[in-house]
Amino acid sequence: MHLANRSTSGHCLGLAGEFNRLSQHNRYLSEGNVEMGPVGSEIRTWGKLADISMGGCYVETALPSKLGSELQIKIHTKNGDVSLVGIVRTAVTNLGMGMEFSGFAGDSRERLDEMVAQISGARLQGQTEPAPVTSIPAATPTPLSPNSNTLVTAVEQFFEGNNVLTREEFLTLVEDVRGKDRSAQ
Repeated sequence: MHLANRSTSGHCLGLAGEFNRLSQHNRYLSEGNVEMGPVGSEIRTWGKLADISMGGCYVETALPSKLGSELQIKIHTKNGDVSLVGIVRTAVTNLGMGMEFSGFAGDSRERLDEMVAQISGARLQGQTEPAPVTSIPAATPTPLSPNSNTLVTAVEQFFEGNNVLTREEFLTLVEDVRGKDRSAQ
């Protein structure tokens, strides 16, 4: 597959608190999955799409690729799929990575434009531009439950039906375990 090298200068840095700076492109919270792997390799991993813009995206994954890695990316959302190339610009272990889109093949740029427009709601609502997400507040650290075995069991049960555990889902599990601990006392 021949990719036209077309770099954008916007970075989508998403959820990592220390990287919450504005990009040249508006970012939008989004739901979906991202299939990714090194360019030219058949190896693929999956992550959860957290936000997206015309310049890049943020993918929640426990094991992000190294900074500067060039990845073949396929973004899957309810609004469609798009394949492109991205460069890892931020990476935080156990949280995720921000990628700048750098290569587009065929109609992938137009497909991305349509996907972002649908996610942002701009075309659907006839607006010129909705208010973008500029930052996501960092969560306040919460102490673990005194009964960590209960939390481990809850996480194991979660992974019986899921492949990825997001930060929000983990915090919900922690709160559920705390509620059970309180009611048992």
